[in-house]
Amino acid sequence: MNNFALVSISTMQGKVVKQVNAEGGVAEFAELAPGRYTLRVVAEGFEAVKQTIEVSGGPAVASVQLRHTGENFVEQTAVSGLYGTGSTGFMMQNDAQAHRRMLKISQYLRDNKPDKARLDLERLYLDQPFDASLNYLYGLYEKEVNDVPRAKFYWQKAVSLDSKNLAALLELGHIELDQGNAAEAIPYLRRAVQASPTSWHSHALLVLAYCKQKEYAEAINEADRALDLGHGQAALVMPMLASALAAQGDKERAVQVLQEFLKDHPDSEAQGLLDLLNSKGAAPSGTVGEARLLSSFDTPLLPSVWMPAGVDDAMPPVEPGVQCPQAMVLQKASERITELVQNVDRFEATESMEHRRINGIGIPTAAQLRTYRYLVSIGELRPGLLSVEEFRDAPLNQDSVPDGVQTIGLPAMVLVFHPLQLDNYKFTCEGLAHTGAGLTWQVHFQQRPDRIPTLHAYALGDQSFAVGLKGRAWITADSFQIVRLITDLVKSYPEIRLAAEHTAIEYGPVRFRRKDVQMWLPQKAEVYFDWRGKRVHRSLSYSNFMLYSVDEKQKIMRPKNADQAASAAEAVPATSKPN
Repeated sequence: MNNFALVSISTMQGKVVKQVNAEGGVAEFAELAPGRYTLRVVAEGFEAVKQTIEVSGGPAVASVQLRHTGENFVEQTAVSGLYGTGSTGFMMQNDAQAHRRMLKISQYLRDNKPDKARLDLERLYLDQPFDASLNYLYGLYEKEVNDVPRAKFYWQKAVSLDSKNLAALLELGHIELDQGNAAEAIPYLRRAVQASPTSWHSHALLVLAYCKQKEYAEAINEADRALDLGHGQAALVMPMLASALAAQGDKERAVQVLQEFLKDHPDSEAQGLLDLLNSKGAAPSGTVGEARLLSSFDTPLLPSVWMPAGVDDAMPPVEPGVQCPQAMVLQKASERITELVQNVDRFEATESMEHRRINGIGIPTAAQLRTYRYLVSIGELRPGLLSVEEFRDAPLNQDSVPDGVQTIGLPAMVLVFHPLQLDNYKFTCEGLAHTGAGLTWQVHFQQRPDRIPTLHAYALGDQSFAVGLKGRAWITADSFQIVRLITDLVKSYPEIRLAAEHTAIEYGPVRFRRKDVQMWLPQKAEVYFDWRGKRVHRSLSYSNFMLYSVDEKQKIMRPKNADQAASAAEAVPATSKPN
């Protein structure tokens, strides 16, 4: 680059750390401490531009590439460091277009359509060769077209730009295992653990790597950690855990692990190992379940471009070394939910909704806004039978429910902790977490496979389809109130074309003066679902609460359009119901 370009980097308080002339179009700033910085570029013949960058690890280097593209001035930044930092790549012009291309590339690679991703990849890579995420995507493309050496090249470049790029580290570890190079895989996977300690994926692959190296004690530790973090999603490591336990001489626990695994995962290889152990035969050599584990990582680790990460993708951090009194936490939380059912006969609120459809590449449409008078009745019809009814009354000038789908059942989600529901779920108290509500106990739950789901359903006309849930709740450490709850489906349900659902609900205290009672009710909710070919994101908020109790003579009138809402079910009404 022949033109003059001055690049400076300063703290967010305006103190200039360093400034250099860009030689050959490149400027570098070494030994940056963690923090946020402002990068300014002044180039001859162009307006000055600036960008905020963030260094999240140890001493780092920020490199800037400058070039001319027609009438546009393009500037790219990469941050990398020895001890692990964040990295970023960006274009000062055409940001929206670059973002759309990234979404298209991700979707095509997720759909195993590398040919459709190639052109956008090449165009974007010309502009942003130092973007770690883009290098990761390029590696996935090369993997899809069976050019493994080039795939490894791009993934290695991604981790050189971003030493905490979990997805690229996992791919490098996976490809080494796939090629039979367990010793070469272990360093990549150990780095993946450091990059994301609460992700189960790297621990799962380490189980196989250590088993291959006959380091069975390490394999057992990694398997236990994967199961703690990934819960049911990490169950595929259980046959290898059993192999390692048997090789270590712990046949009793190996048998228990296999029996638990086979309850939900019929598998001839695992059954063969169990039969061998029960016959008191010699401990088998090698690993069981290797092909299953490796094939599960053949699908690219690409997060959804429109839906938040799943409940079991990674466990949120908790305080180390703090033991959770699970029995007490569940008991106290159950008492709070029992009080809720006893205190709330009916409550009314104003419900505000923003509805967005998501297109094929993850771009949301413009929001459709709706407001409803929202009435909820919660009660126990008779011992052992809960009922939740919801009614919405829309203003006369408001048209029908967006996409013909009614979202109901959010107030019922906390009933997972009601005494009548506890036996239907497996609970794991993961530890003590710091949240906006202070210290909270973090509790994972999942529908038991041997119980029929009774809390959640999808309704099509007169038919209702029960679906299983898994999720995580945050429960205050002092009052044991639920302040946040997220849920996913346990599995997809192709028979009703239900691909995915994610719900996140925030709860807060609401004091009702007339009854002098305070209850924790939903304040905000985010609902995502992919159902019958429709991808939808809804943001809901609640205000203007009013409480009605059974001892009052005032009657609650049924809203005019109540027939559009769900009627009472014997358990809990469906969450989504088309008009």
